[in-house]
Amino acid sequence: MNQIEYCQIAGNQSVNALIYRCFELISDEDRQKFLRKFRRQPLDSEQIMHTFRELILGAYLNSHGFTGKYEYKIGAKTPDWCLLNRDNTIKSIIELLNFHIDEATNQYIMEQRKTTQVVVYWQDANKNNLERLLSRIQQKIDQYAALVSKLKISYVIAIFTHFEVGIDFDEDLLPRLINEEDRLFTKYSELSGVMLFKENGGKYYFRYAQNPNAIRQIRIPESIFP
Repeated sequence: MNQIEYCQIAGNQSVNALIYRCFELISDEDRQKFLRKFRRQPLDSEQIMHTFRELILGAYLNSHGFTGKYEYKIGAKTPDWCLLNRDNTIKSIIELLNFHIDEATNQYIMEQRKTTQVVVYWQDANKNNLERLLSRIQQKIDQYAALVSKLKISYVIAIFTHFEVGIDFDEDLLPRLINEEDRLFTKYSELSGVMLFKENGGKYYFRYAQNPNAIRQIRIPESIFP
């Protein structure tokens, strides 16, 4: 994969380099979809970073032996990624949830950055981040529950969290998924599992919780990418 062939995609050079690395792990068709989308977005925009995380997710899945198809249309819906069987039938739907800090806290951070190099804030000063995340997960479940039940396929929600949010997989998210009778994995058998990934020093750390109550199971490795 030649960087000159695609030129500059993202304003950040390390992000740009990782985009090309991810391109090596996806199909030619999906690579062209990403290129078209990237070209419509400003170099340093948050839109670029959203698309970049979609690419990271697909490259990670493909690097672990899955066959992912990006924005593969199923009826009236277009999931972020579909995983295919060897006969090209759909095995699983993977939806990405980009989770940001709440807008009020984000504005506070932006104002502090204008006047000082040090930003101090309480992560839940305005809203409970974990409750907001659980609400977003439920919305994603509702969006695809009927379709995955009809197709009899697995369904995974992948979550990218920004470092400002401060949600820990083991201490915060996992207990709300599995520990009590009214938790999400008990309520929603259509949900096969939840991934959470974060960036640290240019590396992406993936964790996965499999729903023991799911109608259809899928195992996804926990690892670091790239």
